[in-house]
Amino acid sequence: MKPSYLLLASILLLAPKNLSAHDLRAEGGLFSTGYNKFAIPNPAGTRVTFTNSETGLYYRGQATFQIGEQSYLRLIAAPLVANYSFSPTTPIQFNNVTFPAASPTEVEFQFNSYRASYLYRFLLTDSLTAQVGGVAKIRVAKIAMRSGGTRSEYNNTGFVPLLNLGLLWVASPAWELRFDLDAAAAKQGRAEDGSLELFYRLSEKGSGISAGYRLLEGGADNAKVYTFSLFHYAFAALTYGF
Repeated sequence: MKPSYLLLASILLLAPKNLSAHDLRAEGGLFSTGYNKFAIPNPAGTRVTFTNSETGLYYRGQATFQIGEQSYLRLIAAPLVANYSFSPTTPIQFNNVTFPAASPTEVEFQFNSYRASYLYRFLLTDSLTAQVGGVAKIRVAKIAMRSGGTRSEYNNTGFVPLLNLGLLWVASPAWELRFDLDAAAAKQGRAEDGSLELFYRLSEKGSGISAGYRLLEGGADNAKVYTFSLFHYAFAALTYGF
């Protein structure tokens, strides 16, 4: 049996039998670039900036398991790939490779995020629930540049601890407004992934459909790289509760 299946089976077996607030969620939609800027290496590399309003498709998956009366484990896989095309007016130094001016150039920006979160939920009022937690995030990032026969690629994988904050407002038995934020900030950089969505409940187990807006922003400025980006998302999601 694959390790991922063993992990899911262990969670379900260890969860208290009287708790059943588990769910699987599939999310997808459109994203656009607010800004995407980088210089590799930093500061010797050329600062490249994109502000591209064209949209692309994205998807992400999520599983949440209730492991206590008010405690939850959440797993998220959130891949993202954005592509850009341009012709630089001056030569570009990227990852110690020189790309010529006035030549069609392609850039692939990949930012995949894999997260495991411990969440604690508690009532503020009869209709308002708050959520706090800690997040362990693995970042798998890549920036690749290509122009004719010239190509260079910078890869970066790292661990990032985040905090989680959330609010859930039950407007009626069927309708809920949900806010969720994973974020952290330090001298070397920051990361934020926040969403606001309207959820329509289809069953007592928590199945439903939803739509909303997501913002992903962050980056790093250190001795190796300078990279900051902002993405806007419009999404729809399907949640299966069990």
